[in-house]
Amino acid sequence: MRQQRIEAYSEFLAAYDASTVVASRTRKKIVDMESRSGQPEEDLHELAAAVHKLRQVRQRVKLVGPEPIHIRATALEDAVLDYRIDLEMVAEAKASGDPDAAQLFQQEYAGMRASADAHDSFVRATGALIEGRDTSHR
Repeated sequence: MRQQRIEAYSEFLAAYDASTVVASRTRKKIVDMESRSGQPEEDLHELAAAVHKLRQVRQRVKLVGPEPIHIRATALEDAVLDYRIDLEMVAEAKASGDPDAAQLFQQEYAGMRASADAHDSFVRATGALIEGRDTSHR
């Protein structure tokens, strides 16, 4: 079971890493895009696919458990999904010339931080589990 967990957690983290690469590239394109211009549609679609992949591999984490790890994996998945939505909102606002785009960038940045925090929590919990420490209070 230990090896199955390590594999499931590693696959989940790889999917997370892939989503952050796409999110980072998409964010840069959004920051660099001109007001009232087209959105980076292909990148946004690729990010949606990366988030979908994260959801798929999270199911394996659920299967191998334990529950405290799955809870953290779900929190990470939710944070990444929320961040994707934040990026889409910023892209839409910037493309339409919305004066609230700057405020939405602040929300987007908070979402990026929330994803990083959820990632840290998941990594710490899986490390503790693999080392044989209690994961329920982290």
